[in-house]
Amino acid sequence: MMAAGGLFIAALLMPAALQGPVAILDATPTPDSALEKDLEALLDGAAPLHIELGAEGATEIDREDKVILGHGDEESADARALSERVLEAPAIILEGGTLLAWYETLFKARRPTRLVHSLSRLSREGRPIIGVGRAGAVLAGGGIVKTADLKEVERNPKRTSELQARGVLGWGPPALVDADAWGGEDMRTARIMERSYMSAAAHLAPGSGLVLSPRREEVKVIGRGGVTLFETAPGHRNRRDLRKGSLSLLARGDVWDLSRGVLRPNSRAALRPKTSAAFNATLWRFAADPSAELSFESPWGRLLVRRREDTRFVGPEGALRPVSAEFDLFISP
Repeated sequence: MMAAGGLFIAALLMPAALQGPVAILDATPTPDSALEKDLEALLDGAAPLHIELGAEGATEIDREDKVILGHGDEESADARALSERVLEAPAIILEGGTLLAWYETLFKARRPTRLVHSLSRLSREGRPIIGVGRAGAVLAGGGIVKTADLKEVERNPKRTSELQARGVLGWGPPALVDADAWGGEDMRTARIMERSYMSAAAHLAPGSGLVLSPRREEVKVIGRGGVTLFETAPGHRNRRDLRKGSLSLLARGDVWDLSRGVLRPNSRAALRPKTSAAFNATLWRFAADPSAELSFESPWGRLLVRRREDTRFVGPEGALRPVSAEFDLFISP
């Protein structure tokens, strides 16, 4: 899914038999929201242990309400006391920090700490792991980092870019995951996916999330929905463009069936257009007139969207959304 150079160490750490659900939420759910209700259903009464990645040197393992782990404190991440707390928990919620900060804390000399092994065992035993906000990217197939923060020497200085995709644990949905709340936009997600030669990317709208159920080999949309899924397996690439990819606007209850490689949309999901979201507004216009080829342009490139044989338009009357539409992604002139 991702070029070998784009991984930290995730390919070596994939648990042999994931059992428990792995969820990624765009942000902390607001009270009484659809995302909060779906999270409560996922936890099924379990009281999760919160592990928050805080400022450097601020580790507090023994707090009753949560564990605060200092950024870069791999010694604490490797401590038996923290490992024992994790293994006793019915579920885990990771929050705070960034993808790179979590990597610098979870690994000691590029080797997984006890915390990583404990989380892996927790999942094998069927207990949920949830990543909230930017911490969610740690669990995804990939997340976005600033190139300058990596402090690496570029092999080809002429091909440098401000942002890159990298992976850490990769136990969640097998895609690059980005979100409005993380400073991204749909087109940024698509472009970083293209630059990183990944086969799938998901952009989370506010109040939405994804849950991987390893036993069923499926990813389900939770919360308000509005998740844009880009897939490139049927596409074609050249040095600057990506052609004939697949684009879907997913709503609450939609399922991405990984075993069959298909989407099972919830046709009754009421995902309503938002005038403030220009990208989604383009998809609504496309659904209203599928015979047209629509274009959307941003600093990240120009996207052409059109219908193909397997494209579906689902949802309640007046709010149809496309599933498996075809797209081309070009560099803007």
